[in-house]
Amino acid sequence: MKIIIGFLSLLISVQCFADTEAIAKDGKTVILKDDGTWFYEGQKPEENYEVEAGKDYFYATNGLDERVKVKFQISGEPLKGATLKSAVMSSVIRCRFTAKNEPSYVPRSVFIYDNDGQITLSVEWLGTNAYGAQGKESCFYYSDSAGKLTSPF
Repeated sequence: MKIIIGFLSLLISVQCFADTEAIAKDGKTVILKDDGTWFYEGQKPEENYEVEAGKDYFYATNGLDERVKVKFQISGEPLKGATLKSAVMSSVIRCRFTAKNEPSYVPRSVFIYDNDGQITLSVEWLGTNAYGAQGKESCFYYSDSAGKLTSPF
């Protein structure tokens, strides 16, 4: 009897650490991971890439909340781990709100470099203006070693 109870307890505890499936309003199946991330069922694993040193791209959302591939470069290692991820994603999101026509915002690349202790993040993006003309824009931010962003302007 003790063996059966022990085995059932083991099965229940393993079940608690499994991914959870949910159905979105649009009918797509979403896989919810234990670490707080999510992806659509059938989505390629590479589409889940997040910001990491050593990778040359990550995925972020555009103005229509669609996931797009964003090029990524870092000179040296002025920011690391969670601080790097936080600073990059914050700069991409802040940049989105500078767009005149927010739904047209498409982040294309993020470049981080350290200029004598001043960490600078450069975000290049595509968007349209109020007249519908598409153009390439840039946003610049400074970061401290904790990943807190400030605008240079």
